[in-house]
Amino acid sequence: MDCVANRTLIPRLLNIKIGRRAPHDYLSELQAAKNPQLAISLASHLVPADLLTDSTYNGFFGFFVEERARQIFALITRYAIEPLGEMAARHGMPSEMEFDEPTRLSGRDRLPDMLADGRVQLGDRVYAVGHPDKVATIASSNEVTYEGRRLAINAWGQQVTGWASINIYANVYLERTSKPLGTLRAQPDQPE
Repeated sequence: MDCVANRTLIPRLLNIKIGRRAPHDYLSELQAAKNPQLAISLASHLVPADLLTDSTYNGFFGFFVEERARQIFALITRYAIEPLGEMAARHGMPSEMEFDEPTRLSGRDRLPDMLADGRVQLGDRVYAVGHPDKVATIASSNEVTYEGRRLAINAWGQQVTGWASINIYANVYLERTSKPLGTLRAQPDQPE
């Protein structure tokens, strides 16, 4: 329970009031009594709005925390890890820390790498977890075509799932394999 993925800022008295109650119980009460915009607020905190209407989450705390941790790390990757090279070039860094390109903490291949060597191909069809009927087509190393529009793959995934962020490697499936894109990522020191 004591981890970053289980934290969000709320007033102290509210935290005491909700105590150990189930999320569905106190969130639906808050929405009805005080905050009709609660779903929007939850999404901005990477908390699924489904908690308001679906009591299933009450019994799957571990799943909720793990999914939220993935979403938090996806944002860290997007806003801190991926732009590292540009930030270093723009704002400088100590001379002993030089990077030719942004460092990948996982060491795993990304979508451009998988396209470059043919593991994923332009025109491959993909879908987001839980939404196999909302298929998009890989259009570039970071874009898909969906309903006649070209979108960043993350933006498409967020639109289809309704989530504030999405880890495409865990939650976007390649239709021809029915497996997440992450299963195609080469591990460091492992053959493909």
